[in-house]
Amino acid sequence: MRIAGVLAFAAVLLTGCGGGSAGSEPKRSVLLVSGRDDHGLVAQKTVGLSEWVGGEPSAQVPDGTLVRAEATQGEWIRVRALERTSARGWVNDYYLRGTAHVTRAVAPLPRNARVELLEVRDGRIRVRSTQTSDVVWVERKFVAELPAR
Repeated sequence: MRIAGVLAFAAVLLTGCGGGSAGSEPKRSVLLVSGRDDHGLVAQKTVGLSEWVGGEPSAQVPDGTLVRAEATQGEWIRVRALERTSARGWVNDYYLRGTAHVTRAVAPLPRNARVELLEVRDGRIRVRSTQTSDVVWVERKFVAELPAR
């Protein structure tokens, strides 16, 4: 049963943000909150955070907010907002993204490069290209869930 849990955790990580066994530490620490539907349209302007797994929301964070993952329990991740608010709580991993797009070319990354989110500091995000593994700092305003049109 332990092996099945590890395999399930690995499968979730490959799809984006991460889940795992009760109380485990997440593999990706910086994530993007998404209130968007499968077509990329905003379905929820804010996403609720709960005090406990599966509980009623006690705080809200806007779509597009960067958060730090603190722990996982199944498909739930305890997060702390890194911008706009100091909200903390549990959220289903459906509302979290481990990758985003750089909407402006930042050498050596081209415009709309898909990136992993690594670190947030002073209005900038350290990102790693999912294609080339290049790591660069990018201004926060140039990182979004969807590519620029």
